[in-house]
Amino acid sequence: MKCGTRGKFVLAVILAFGLVANSLFSNYVFADETLLDRVSQDEYRLDLSPASKRMTIKPGEQKKGDLQVKNTGTKAVIVDIYATPYTSENGIGEQKISMGEDYTKITEWITFKDSNGSYQKKISFNLEPNQIRDIRYAVNVPKEAVGGGQYAILFAEFNPIKTSESETAGIQSRSRVGMALFTTIDDEGIIRDSQIKDIQTAKIAIDSNVFVGYTAINTGNVDFQTSTEMTVKSITGDELYHNIAVDTVLPDAYKVIREEWEDTPSLGLFHLSYTLKALDEIIEEEHLILVMPTGALIALVPIIVLIIVGLRYLKMKRARDNRAIILGEKSY
Repeated sequence: MKCGTRGKFVLAVILAFGLVANSLFSNYVFADETLLDRVSQDEYRLDLSPASKRMTIKPGEQKKGDLQVKNTGTKAVIVDIYATPYTSENGIGEQKISMGEDYTKITEWITFKDSNGSYQKKISFNLEPNQIRDIRYAVNVPKEAVGGGQYAILFAEFNPIKTSESETAGIQSRSRVGMALFTTIDDEGIIRDSQIKDIQTAKIAIDSNVFVGYTAINTGNVDFQTSTEMTVKSITGDELYHNIAVDTVLPDAYKVIREEWEDTPSLGLFHLSYTLKALDEIIEEEHLILVMPTGALIALVPIIVLIIVGLRYLKMKRARDNRAIILGEKSY
């Protein structure tokens, strides 16, 4: 049985693809990883809740709030409660910045209720293991306060109760946990302005998850929250991933935001859609994303080369056949 030139070329492509596929899938091992639970009990540990709080206050007003401290360790501790200026990581954390004084004046307006019922800038108390203490705090905004954002961290700093030199000899520094307080002074002068820039996603993702990334810029004087909604579907329309993430962007700062599908398969073609929101700015886009491992890309090179060479050969052969037909007709 004879096989024509076109048939030989198709057969060669099929054989090459088969060899590549075999090498690809034989190199990928699906391992069943077992995570070992390691139970550890810290002697000195403190929990504080909530993790963050938002307030809106007018100049000249007072507002009160509560936080809760629990000793989740096995030893008694001394706890100090106080407020400090909010510190944030600008961008992806390459540099750590402290906000300017214009946005952290609130630390001078915060006091805490002590055991005698009076409000102080700082309070201290002992906390036994598993003991819980509710703390009341007050924010007194002066009448001359300017509209905009004010930011502080309410810290619970703790240190072991020293009962002997040997018991605390290994503890060199104090530890603390904090609650972020986001406050808006509701008055004239509030500026809300946002920008979404540098949107990124990989149309061809090599050894990468499906993702969308962008930079949210706050050029106003009060924080805002961005919303990142991302949906990934198969080519047939089945939803594989959906999530809505919310991030806070502080005034006069920017934040690099990235949402990704962490369980992205190593090989596949997917439909990505996302909606980015920052104040009144809304951006919606859709893309087809090809995901593949580096090995697949390398393995595809000889197939692509073979196809290109084959197509070129077929084109040249067709041209020779056409010339032969023309010459044959002229000979008549």
